[in-house]
Amino acid sequence: DYDINITQQGSTVYATAEKKGSGWGSNSLNISFQLEVPRAVSADLNTSGGSISLTGVEGDQKVRTSGGSLTFENVSGYTVASTSGGSININNYQGVIEGKTSGGSIRALNAGGEIDLFTSGGSIILDDVQGTISARTSGGSIKAFVLDIGDYLTLKTSGGSVNAVIPEGLGINLDLAGNRVNTTLNNFTGESKRNSVVGTMNGGGPQVTMRTSGGSVNLDYHRIQARN
Repeated sequence: DYDINITQQGSTVYATAEKKGSGWGSNSLNISFQLEVPRAVSADLNTSGGSISLTGVEGDQKVRTSGGSLTFENVSGYTVASTSGGSININNYQGVIEGKTSGGSIRALNAGGEIDLFTSGGSIILDDVQGTISARTSGGSIKAFVLDIGDYLTLKTSGGSVNAVIPEGLGINLDLAGNRVNTTLNNFTGESKRNSVVGTMNGGGPQVTMRTSGGSVNLDYHRIQARN
């Protein structure tokens, strides 16, 4: 009832599973593939019925699923990832990653480089991240602990609060807006209101944008490189 094909052509491995006839049906098997490859590898992975996990690789990755979560651990390089029905989990990532989900939360731990994350149905948690960062959600809160800021830090939501902790003493440009903005302003030039802050701190620098239409914005500062 199924066509399973695993072939190699040069440096490319093809692994496919397809049900004969129309659709997988309610009584279909659970078919998965596990591949062990050299660390330096690029992958194009696609499934309509399950999760995808990448561990310990470096290269260009394209990952798509309509019915599961995505996990990246000890990965470096350039990654484009999307899922319509699950969460995205990132642990120990270096490089460029573009992640999008329509039905789950996003969590990134110890990630650095260029990070662009979007979800229309969940919260976003960023722990010990650094670099150029954009995280946006239409349906949840955002929490971020940032070790260093590259070109910008952008955190936006339409349905929750935005909380960030960034290094103390940085020169930054601020654009904060919410039902209420809570932060401490040192060496600040600009305009500060109850629900918005626009201006510069310590002479200006990378852009820090934190915005929400349905909650508060809370910006705090740390003196350490990482939490214990």
